[in-house]
Amino acid sequence: MTRMFHVILALFWLPVLNAQYGGSESSTTTTTPSSTSQSSSSSSSSSSKTVQSVDVGETGFTFKPDTLTVSPGNKVEFHFYPGNHSVAQASFANPCHPSSDTGIFSGFVAPTSGESDTVFTLTVNDTNPIWLYCAQLGHCQAGMVAVINPP
Repeated sequence: MTRMFHVILALFWLPVLNAQYGGSESSTTTTTPSSTSQSSSSSSSSSSKTVQSVDVGETGFTFKPDTLTVSPGNKVEFHFYPGNHSVAQASFANPCHPSSDTGIFSGFVAPTSGESDTVFTLTVNDTNPIWLYCAQLGHCQAGMVAVINPP
């Protein structure tokens, strides 16, 4: 219950912080669905780029971790667990609702057991906050939310 209170409180203050710092919704993030079964053997990858992982639904209605700081150009991989979860972008002012028709959306991933072979990869292109939630009915309302680059 305390975590949900903090999430609601954080979601309440975003418009104030956004106005204070002159920010706007991040429109420069890109999404790329991929599969863990695909291998990448590119030798031209940069060692300065990092990939962070988020477990979606491994321990109930959670993103783990639920807060990340990601530098522009780096990636976040979302790994799905049973529960028919998704990764969707919201605005701070309207949590648990899609931010736009072109916002981030992984689609629903529903493995029957263990970790899914499906991995959703997000490339972060700037430092603007990206507010995320699970769009499955009731999951966001139960506190299944996350933020990349909180203010």
